[in-house]
Amino acid sequence: MMVLDILLKNKIIGYFEYEVAKWVYENTKNPLIKNIFLLLAYSYENGDSCLDLKCIENRDLLEFFELDDKGLSFIFPDSEKIKSEIVKYNFLKNLVVVFDDKLFFKRIFNYEKYIADKIRELSAKKRGIKKFFYDENLNNLQNLAVSLSVINNFMVISGGPGTGKTTVIKKIIETILDNNDNHKIAITAPTGKAVSRILESLKEFPFLDKIEPPCTIHRLLGANSREMRFYYNKNNRLPFDTLIIDEVSMVDVEIFYHVLQALKDDARLILIGDKNQLSSVEAGAVLGEICSIKEFFGLNTLNFFTKNIANKFDFNGNVVENDSMPIVDCLIEFDESYRFGKNSGISRLAELIKFEKYNELEELIFSERGFDGLLFYDLNKNVIENIVDDFKKEIKENYLQALNKIKILTPFKRGDFGTEFLNFYVDKKLKKSFGATDWYTGRQLIINKNDYSNGLYNGDMGVAVVEDKKYLMFYDSLNKEYLKFPESLISGYDLGFALTVHKSQGSEFDNVYFILGNKDHQMLTKELIYTAITRAKKRVIIIGDKQILFNAIKRKTDRKSAIGKLLYES
Repeated sequence: MMVLDILLKNKIIGYFEYEVAKWVYENTKNPLIKNIFLLLAYSYENGDSCLDLKCIENRDLLEFFELDDKGLSFIFPDSEKIKSEIVKYNFLKNLVVVFDDKLFFKRIFNYEKYIADKIRELSAKKRGIKKFFYDENLNNLQNLAVSLSVINNFMVISGGPGTGKTTVIKKIIETILDNNDNHKIAITAPTGKAVSRILESLKEFPFLDKIEPPCTIHRLLGANSREMRFYYNKNNRLPFDTLIIDEVSMVDVEIFYHVLQALKDDARLILIGDKNQLSSVEAGAVLGEICSIKEFFGLNTLNFFTKNIANKFDFNGNVVENDSMPIVDCLIEFDESYRFGKNSGISRLAELIKFEKYNELEELIFSERGFDGLLFYDLNKNVIENIVDDFKKEIKENYLQALNKIKILTPFKRGDFGTEFLNFYVDKKLKKSFGATDWYTGRQLIINKNDYSNGLYNGDMGVAVVEDKKYLMFYDSLNKEYLKFPESLISGYDLGFALTVHKSQGSEFDNVYFILGNKDHQMLTKELIYTAITRAKKRVIIIGDKQILFNAIKRKTDRKSAIGKLLYES
């Protein structure tokens, strides 16, 4: 059995890596080329846009797959040797690109280069403005964000939960329409759940009827249900003057490329998100790469804002001395949260994680001091039983509201405390409690693949309703109502009591049980912990070993990409 079959059998690689590497294996006998492509495909499938050749110098292939089979051992040479071998093979010229000592699939590199070039192009364009904006109810950084969003053709606003991003979105729309009542504006997000949250936050907004109804990015682009093709593309542009993308940390390289291609040449693009969250499930780190520069805006912009809009502007961040890089005038980060009280444990823990204050984090995690909305439990059977009881209580009170009242989050899909086991266990207990052999009202579900024919999208959450027949109910964010489908009509769903942290992005729940477990793992990172705890609006209960939590917070995700390098150094 060759190495590919062993890795596939042990679920260390997926079918994508298998097929790519197999094709290369069939076209060369060179073991270096074979193993490089295996690792490149593996890296891409695990979220990196490329393979960093410097990072694999003199390392064994076994390290990357956590194997101890000495028969599969292969030591990689230095990066110069790897590059010199790659250029020898003509069949690789249309498949890969080497840039900055990193190996890319050519298609992905072209996407990232286009993204960087397009952002630079958009950043250089400025717009005239008839009326300046200033609201005394907003802080100066929020006022600056509104003003820059109206003046610039490209804008990025990053901030954690409760920092006022939604309020600023409303003010941006209001100010744009004040300057031009005929301006066409669209708001979009990567998932149906994120769109539902947008609609919920805009439900009393007086300008809602003047903008395009918010929808997912795939729906906005007119996705073809059978292949990665879109109705709106470089030959048929989106009809909007301004496009606002929320939860952009979840947007991967490929879909962002398609969005940029579909933009009108004179359109404005505004990105909203939290750069400290996990990156997209698919390859790339679009928001993180754009926000990788330390400075936020230029000195000329700061002086302009102080002179024309605010008499005083206290700002403690880094400011560029001149305006040689227009993009720095297009980045704002909010760091003051208004959602949580001063004693909020969620807010305190998130802040310390974000700024990597490890001494204070250690004191918070290991001390017995109590914080509002933040609890630590040991992992045992009684804790899981208590969670089941909470689900039972909430479902009995209101099975629709229970969807957003309580949720289990876990880093893993498989294993003792992965979503597969936890969903099975909770469902089994609730079946027994409700006297059901199969379906019962309140059974929580989540769509796992886009279902264009029924208007359901990956990540949409719903519940089962058992009446004369079995029905599934999902919230339609476009029409602001629950849609009811016969169970037989919907196929692509999983149980939804427990979600992976990745799957939970774009969602918020009143109470979050975050099951960390008692075993350390490389995928437990600062960004994963931050994302998990900030899904909670009122209370988060962290279940597992505190030392593992502390170790994870010190472990940073390092997505490999070229967007930052192409954007700021090319």
